[in-house]
Amino acid sequence: MTIDTRSVNARTEPMSWLMKCWTWCLRSLKVPESSSSLTGSRGYWQLPLHPDSQELYSFVTHQGIYIPTRVLMGATDAVAYCKGVVDEIFGDLIGDGILAWLDDIRGYAENESALLKLLDKVLSRCEAYGLKPHAKKCQFFATMASVASAISRACVA
Repeated sequence: MTIDTRSVNARTEPMSWLMKCWTWCLRSLKVPESSSSLTGSRGYWQLPLHPDSQELYSFVTHQGIYIPTRVLMGATDAVAYCKGVVDEIFGDLIGDGILAWLDDIRGYAENESALLKLLDKVLSRCEAYGLKPHAKKCQFFATMASVASAISRACVA
């Protein structure tokens, strides 16, 4: 389903936020032996939409009026909000075991044992905050080249 959020976005004052570029981080990384990739399942839909905003984003379908309770992709500041939530949850690990962009969490470690400990931390936080990784999009013990490639694509996009 596609929702046209332009009318609400036109009346929304965007918040300012810093979009990090991971080039500096990738350059400073030592090539780890082990890495992983976790991607959220419907990342935006896992985040609650503030009750004050729900009516603003309501829309009409052939079955009636739908009032969303989750963040909609395309809403002003949806990216900033999603990134802020990820930074809040994983902030102390970012740059020290993980690289994160929206619902994409890339982990890296010097060996498999360290990667398993890191994955335990990351998955514990996902569980604590109710975040659900997409099982088919997760990779464990991937090469760092695939991790760096994915982040480079995200920086260019």
